[in-house]
Amino acid sequence: MGGRFERVERLEHQTLGAQKLAVRSEDYWEYKPEQRVHTTDGLPGVVSHVEDGPFPGSEAYHVVLDRGMGGGQYTASQLRPAPITTEAMEQTAAADYPELAEVLVARPDPAMQQVFAAKKDNPFADDDSDDDSDDDQGDSQDDAHDDSHDEDDDSDEGDSEDSDDDDSDDAPPWVKKASSLFSDLVVTAATNTDFRFHVTAAWRDVVAKAKRIRTEGRLRVTMASDGLVYAEVRGDHEVYETGLQRMPGKMAAHAWSCGCKWGAYHWGASDDFSRFAGRMCSHALALQYEAQSRGMFGRDVHVDEHKPSWVPRKVVVRYDIDADQHRLAPSTAAARPDDSGAPLAVVARAAVAAGENRAEVELALRTVNASWDSWDDDEGEDNTHRTDWDRVHPHLNGVHRGMNIALPDDVHSHVHDPTKPTAERAHALVKEVTGSDKGLGMHWSGNPEQANHYAHVSHPTPTSSGSGRAGTHVILHAKTPDRASIETDDDTLRDRQVIGYDHHEDQEVPISEGEPVHIAGVSWKEPHKHEWTRHDFEKPLQHTANANAPFGEPSGTSYQLPKAPGSTSPMRPWENPASAGPLAGADPVGWNRQLPLQSYATAEHSLFEPGGTEALLHDEPEAALPSTDGVQLPSADDSLSPTYMTAGLRRQALKDFTLAEQQALINEGEGVRAANLDRLDIKGTHYADLEQVLAGQEDDITWLA
Repeated sequence: MGGRFERVERLEHQTLGAQKLAVRSEDYWEYKPEQRVHTTDGLPGVVSHVEDGPFPGSEAYHVVLDRGMGGGQYTASQLRPAPITTEAMEQTAAADYPELAEVLVARPDPAMQQVFAAKKDNPFADDDSDDDSDDDQGDSQDDAHDDSHDEDDDSDEGDSEDSDDDDSDDAPPWVKKASSLFSDLVVTAATNTDFRFHVTAAWRDVVAKAKRIRTEGRLRVTMASDGLVYAEVRGDHEVYETGLQRMPGKMAAHAWSCGCKWGAYHWGASDDFSRFAGRMCSHALALQYEAQSRGMFGRDVHVDEHKPSWVPRKVVVRYDIDADQHRLAPSTAAARPDDSGAPLAVVARAAVAAGENRAEVELALRTVNASWDSWDDDEGEDNTHRTDWDRVHPHLNGVHRGMNIALPDDVHSHVHDPTKPTAERAHALVKEVTGSDKGLGMHWSGNPEQANHYAHVSHPTPTSSGSGRAGTHVILHAKTPDRASIETDDDTLRDRQVIGYDHHEDQEVPISEGEPVHIAGVSWKEPHKHEWTRHDFEKPLQHTANANAPFGEPSGTSYQLPKAPGSTSPMRPWENPASAGPLAGADPVGWNRQLPLQSYATAEHSLFEPGGTEALLHDEPEAALPSTDGVQLPSADDSLSPTYMTAGLRRQALKDFTLAEQQALINEGEGVRAANLDRLDIKGTHYADLEQVLAGQEDDITWLA
C-alpha cells in the first residue's frame, strides 16, 4: 500500500495527457530544477521549480535571478541553458579537491587594477594582468555578457605557457596584433566617454542602456529581410547605422555590426580580448530587442517608413581606427506615400481611358475624398528642398556653420593658448579659416545645435599649411543673410542636396554662391574637450559663400589657402635673398638689380651699407685694372669667389664715377681683351641662360667682369 500511495501522490501533479501516456511529465521538461539558465534579456538565474501545463511543452519555469535581481515565471522559449563554461567558471578547484583550499588565494578586484599602454607595442607579451582580468570578471560584471566566450582557468594557464610560442614567426597574425589592439583600446577608452562606457561597464549596464534606447524610441528600422535587420540607432553621442543577422530558425544573433567605436574594435576580434569577445554594443543590443519584439508570434519585422526628426542627413556607418574619424553615409530616405501603389487619380484616368464614364469615376473619387487633379506628372518629384522663405526669413536670428579644421601647428597652438587674449585668438582662427578665396560653402543652419553636431561629425579638413593633428571644432556665427542672398533655384538645391527648412531639424539656410556672409562671431574647442570658447566681433567680418562644400563637411578645395609668402617660398637663384617674399620686408637701400647666381648671397651683407651709393675716399679706383697694374691675376677658382667679387664691386660698382673716370676705365680695358672672345660658342652653357636673364633687365644695368 505504501508504494501505491506514493504513486498516486506523484500522479496528482501530472496532467491528464501525461497520465494517459503513462510517462513522467519530467521527461518533457526542457529545464530541470536547480539548472542554470539565461533569460532572453541575457540575465542569469536558476530554475527553482516547474509547473506543468495543459500539454507537453507548455510548462512554466520559475526562475530566481542572480544577485538579487528578482525572478519570475518563464516559458521554455524565453529561456536558454547557461553555457557550460559559465558553470565551470563559478566553481573552484577546492570543490573537487578539498586539499587545494589552503593554497587558493582570492584574486584582486579588477576595478582596482590599472592598465598602462606601453610606449612600444609588444604583441607577443602575455602578462598576468590580462589573466587576472579574465579570471575575475565574475566579480566585475554580470555573468550574462556572452559567457560562452570567456576562458576558464585552464585556458588561461595554457595562454601563459604558450606565451613564448607567440614570439615565433609561425604565430597567427591575429595573435601578434592582439596586444597592439588592446593597447589602442585602452588609450581610446581614456579619451572617449562613449567608448569608455563599453570598456568599463558591466554587461548589466550595457543591457540597461540598450533598453533605455529602445524605450525612448531612438531606433528606426530601415531594412528587414530573411533574418537580416538594419536600423539607424541614436546613441548618446551620434546616430549610428547598426546591423544584425540572426541564425536561421533561431532568435540568437549570428553577427552584428555598428558604426560606433566599440563596433570598430570588436569587428574581427579574436578571443584574445577574452572579456570583450563577442560582446555587443548597446546599440546592437537595442536593435536585437526591437527585432525580437516586432518578430514575435511569427510576424515579419516591418520597416519604419517615417523618418524621425532626430535622424540627420548623414549617419555614422563606421569608425576608422587608423584615421580616428567617423565615416558618414547618407541616411535612408523616408518612403514616399505613393510607394504603396498608384494614386487613385491615376487609376481613375486609366479607367476613363478604358471606356468608363468620366462623371461616374469622378463621383467615385469624391466619395473617397479624392480629386481628379490630385496627382499630376510632378507629384512624385522630391520637393523636400523647397522652403517658403517669405514666411521663414523674418524669423531667422542669424545662421551658423559647423566644421572641423586641421590648423597649422603654430596657429593651433596660438588659438588654443588660454593665456592669449580671446579676441586675438578669434581673429587668428577666422583669418586661417576664411583665408581662401573659394568661399565658405552654401550650407548654413538656423539652429546652432545642428552646427555643433556637424562640427563633431565632420572630417578634419586641413588647410594648405595644416598639419595631420586632430581637427579643431569651429562654428561660425553670421548675421541673417538678405532675402535675396538665399538660394532658391530648384536645380541647384537638388544638386547640392539641400533640405528644406521645415523638412528636417537641420533648419538649413542655403546661401547663393558669391553672396556676402557677415561673420559676427566664432566658437571653437579642441576635439577632446567639452568647453567651447566664443568671441563676438564688434564689427562683422564680410566673406563670401560658395557651393563647393557640403553642409558641415568642408571639402578639400573649399578651405585651401594660398602658400604663405616669405621664407616658406623657395628662393630662385637670381632673386635677392633679402626680399624673397613680402614677409622679408622691403629691399635694402641701394638695391636695384638681381643677383645672377645664388652663390653671391653671402656677399649681400657686405655689399649694402647705409648710403650705399655714396663713395668714400678709400674707395677711389686704382689707376689701372689688376692686369695692367703689376698685380698677379687671381686663379680661375678665386675669380668667381664671393670675397673677390665683393672687393671688385666695392671698388667699382658702388662708386659714382665722373665722365673722365669712366672713359679712363673703358680705355684701360682695351689692352687686356682676349682676341678670340667673339668666336666663342655659348650655346648649351650656363652663359646662354645668363644672357637671357641680362637681356630682360633694364638698359641702365651694367655688369662688370
